[in-house]
Amino acid sequence: FCEYFDEQLSLLEGVQPEVVGHFDVVLKYCPAVKMSGKVLEKVRRNVRYCVEHDILVEINSSGVGKGLRRPYPQPDVVVLAKELGARFTVSDDAHSPSDVALYYGHVRQYIHDMTIASSVYCLRRRQQQRQDEGVVSKPSAGYIHSFRFVQAELVPDFLSHEFWSRSASYELAQ
Repeated sequence: FCEYFDEQLSLLEGVQPEVVGHFDVVLKYCPAVKMSGKVLEKVRRNVRYCVEHDILVEINSSGVGKGLRRPYPQPDVVVLAKELGARFTVSDDAHSPSDVALYYGHVRQYIHDMTIASSVYCLRRRQQQRQDEGVVSKPSAGYIHSFRFVQAELVPDFLSHEFWSRSASYELAQ
């Protein structure tokens, strides 16, 4: 696990993405592992790097369908990220149209349970503006799509946003 989080830091430093996805995907192979010791320190270091460089931490619904029964990252990581002041975004990891918003009911409940709703941002794509117009934008993490730019916007009242009214499967447990 230490090597994974060292490589993750190298990626964060080299690419400077807007979002770090699948933060702890390596744990899908050992879902019962609780992070401690050196691994926890590396996770803390990487989360701190994300906070210092305005990199959002992705809450990814695909963990639900991969036997974890919860989104990525695991609760220990979310608690740590919250304590360090991380900002979050949501993704479904859709690889086909039928996967769009898959397991989002679980994501909504997870965000509620982890009490991070006030730190959830959406990403909006914007066209690159010329630097002489006084706007400096960071390119997307994708090398091929480096002409795309995104802007993180806080989602006020995330858990009660109109999006959730579109399906009964998004209801929060009482």
